[in-house]
Amino acid sequence: MQEVIGRAFCLGHTQLTDHRFAVHFFSAEHGLVKGVVRLGAGRTFTKAILTPFVEVELTLSGRQHQDLKTVQQLDCIDQDILKTSDYLRLSLIHCWAELLMRIQPPHQQDERVFRLADHARKSLNLAQSAPVATRLHLYFEFWLLRLNGFLPPVHEPWRRSEMGLASGPDRDELDTGLMSVLNKATKLRIEQFSDLALEWSGLKGVFALFGELFKQQLNLELKARRSLMALLSEQQ
Repeated sequence: MQEVIGRAFCLGHTQLTDHRFAVHFFSAEHGLVKGVVRLGAGRTFTKAILTPFVEVELTLSGRQHQDLKTVQQLDCIDQDILKTSDYLRLSLIHCWAELLMRIQPPHQQDERVFRLADHARKSLNLAQSAPVATRLHLYFEFWLLRLNGFLPPVHEPWRRSEMGLASGPDRDELDTGLMSVLNKATKLRIEQFSDLALEWSGLKGVFALFGELFKQQLNLELKARRSLMALLSEQQ
């Protein structure tokens, strides 16, 4: 049975043999899917096409409820991401790919999350410095958590206890400065948010909160996120 997945982003892969790779794709119409890609002799593409956020169109074949299907057809639409050699931007795309692979349910369509990923990918050229990259990443994490239902409404006070998190020694409610930043994220596009004058000292508390939420929801270590956080902190 063939299944046309359509437009999708490569997120990550695991090498099975010298020429076979199990690849995670995130598509607009089918959400997170996995397929086996064969590379090597007679193929018109190379391993570079498996780089996170390379945009492709693909068709899978296999049984209806089979988790890992075979990639029958794979066409590259946009590989501009391969021109990115800056370590900071590469760290961003690997972190975004990791978060999508971990947080999105398999085979669940969510065009809103796909649009978020697409806008984030297109905004990479804005990440000329660590402060701008920091704001882009905060915007991505905020909307990914919000679209998956892990955040309360921003027009209400956030209380750690109501979010299932341990309360601080002094207060349970999040401070107004942090809430002001998140409120801006709901009203601005990613390009506009990246232009805001926001200090790292005020943002690291937001990232710490998001890190707790990811740990609570996923119960997994996010290695790419941990590396990105260390890099952003060093370069401020």
